[in-house]
Amino acid sequence: MKKTILIALLTLTFPILYGGAVVDSGEAVFEVENSEVYFDCFGEMIYTYMAVPYTYHYVETPSGKTVYSEMWNVKGIVGVIIGLESGRVWDRTDVVSPLISRSSGGDNWMYMYTFKSVFVEQETGARTIVHETYHISANANGELQVDKYSINCKALKN
Repeated sequence: MKKTILIALLTLTFPILYGGAVVDSGEAVFEVENSEVYFDCFGEMIYTYMAVPYTYHYVETPSGKTVYSEMWNVKGIVGVIIGLESGRVWDRTDVVSPLISRSSGGDNWMYMYTFKSVFVEQETGARTIVHETYHISANANGELQVDKYSINCKALKN
């Protein structure tokens, strides 16, 4: 019994060697803070904060190539936007589209995600949708091939 518990704990704590490959999986929380960003639809400089829980999976092959992927738990995201001039506060309420977050390693690598979420202003109930996308990749020489970021938002009718 003690041996089984010890093996289970080691399996959850340390990467596993599987067929010569190193495999690791787990859960974590990614926190995002940005203190001065201007959004047209909010009409002012804002402070943003989000805590994003996610799971990850990492594999390193015997040849040294790596593959890493993560999936963000969109239902568990906590987020707030605060207007730096007005003091207005918007809370994240709904994820409109699923978040896709993944990267892969080796000689070539890539990272991309898309995020679309609704924020509700606490005092008035005004709703705003924020859509953010990011894609970056590099070739085997480490040269950037793609580096695109966009964010936009719009007010929704109540």
